[in-house]
Amino acid sequence: MMIGLAASIAIVVFLVCIVFIVYALRSRAARSHISILSLIILLLIGSSLGVYASVGRFSDWERAQVDNTKDHRLAAKITQARRVAMNKPRSVEARRDLAGLYMQGGLFGESAKTLDEALTITGPNAGLYGDKARALYYRDHRQMTPEVKLTLEKALSLNPTEASSRMLLAEHAFRNKDYAAAISEWETIIKAHSAPEREAAIQRAIANAREKLAQSK
Repeated sequence: MMIGLAASIAIVVFLVCIVFIVYALRSRAARSHISILSLIILLLIGSSLGVYASVGRFSDWERAQVDNTKDHRLAAKITQARRVAMNKPRSVEARRDLAGLYMQGGLFGESAKTLDEALTITGPNAGLYGDKARALYYRDHRQMTPEVKLTLEKALSLNPTEASSRMLLAEHAFRNKDYAAAISEWETIIKAHSAPEREAAIQRAIANAREKLAQSK
């Protein structure tokens, strides 16, 4: 409805412009002021485009509001998870849940710190190291930094098929178009059944990587 209104305004402005042009061609007096008429026409067109732009982008604004609502909900979840972690100072699960929410919110550094807290409780733990490596990787803008590599080494030395670590290595290889390496990492997870809930998605990723590998040859 709103976009239709904007289109109607544009049509009216177009008709007004035609009237001005006809008047300018027939009237000697108007010919002497053609530059003024042209300016008026441009202003009318500009204003109609402005109306259309503001109306046409309303749905985007509405979607932004929805996303903002999601952000508020996530912030509320993070706040609640912090409270739980504070009230349960020896709970690894509470810290892992909080770290996961931090990841969802893009707070990758906070996620890594929270996983460090969990590691002080458990001691060396392959799964926690794998999750921490992912948090560090995204904190460092998807770079395989020495800290990320060291954390991955700790995870895989404890469990060579640790799912989070292998997934991260696969994703990094795929992103850098090393499709063969990505396939190898994903197949390691499948063979070890270390992430049964993800196997369908991993199989699709392998198929996609094989297709890209074939195209690159």
